[in-house]
Amino acid sequence: MIRIITLALGAVLSFSIWASSPLQIDLIQQSLTLQYPQPVRLDKALSDIEANSDSHSIYRYAIMTQFFNLDKQSLADDKQQQVIDDLRSLITRFPAQKSNLISLANLVASWQVGYREAVNLDHDIVRLDAAKNPLLHGHFSFETFERPKTIHITGLVSSPSDATILPGYIASHYLNHTLKPEGASKSFVWVVYPNGEAKRVGYAYWNDQHTSLPPGSTLFVGFDDQSQELVDVEQRIVSLLGWRKGS
Repeated sequence: MIRIITLALGAVLSFSIWASSPLQIDLIQQSLTLQYPQPVRLDKALSDIEANSDSHSIYRYAIMTQFFNLDKQSLADDKQQQVIDDLRSLITRFPAQKSNLISLANLVASWQVGYREAVNLDHDIVRLDAAKNPLLHGHFSFETFERPKTIHITGLVSSPSDATILPGYIASHYLNHTLKPEGASKSFVWVVYPNGEAKRVGYAYWNDQHTSLPPGSTLFVGFDDQSQELVDVEQRIVSLLGWRKGS
C-alpha cells in the first residue's frame, strides 16, 4: 500500500508562473508519495526525501538514482517508438544488417523507459548552486539503488547479460569474452554510465581507450558499419538506455 504525506510550505512562491501547480513525488523504495500544495525547489524536495528515508539510504549509490518526470511519459514513449520505426526503416538501406536491425528493434521495444530528468541529485551541490536548484512542479518518481556488483552488456550480442565487476578490468576485457553476431562492431562500443550519460569509445587492440567502468554501467555494442545513419540511430538507442527504468 502506498502512503501519502502532504507537506505544508513555509513560504508562498508567488512569483512563479507554476505557483498554482501541485507537486507530487513518488518514493519507489518507501512506497510513499510526497505531496505539496505548491511547487518547491529541488533542495527542499531532497531534504524531505531524506527525512522520509532510512538513514543514508538515498546516498547508497547516488550516481544511479533515477528521477523521472511522469508528466512527460508520452515524450519518452514517442522517442522509443521513433527509434523502433527508424531501425525497421533502415532495413531497405542496409540489407546486410537486416537481422541486426530487427534484433535491435525488438530489444528496444522490450524496454520500459521514462523521461529521466538530467538534474544533479547531490544535495550539497544543489544547496550551494542556485543554477542546479530548479523549481519542481508536476508528478515525479524517485528511485535509489544498492551499489551493483555487475555491468550490463547489450546491443548486438548473442544475448544481453550481466558481467561481474572484476578488479582492473576495462571495457575491452568484458567485450573480448562476449559473443557477437556478424555485423556487430569489433572496434567501438557505447558506454552508458549509471547517471544516464554516455560516450562512444574504442576497445579494439588498435584503438583501445582503456575505459574503466563504474558498477551499474552498460556497454552497448552497435554496428560495424560506420555509416552516419547507423551511428545516429545507435546514439538515440543509447539515449533511451539512459532513460530505462530500474537497475
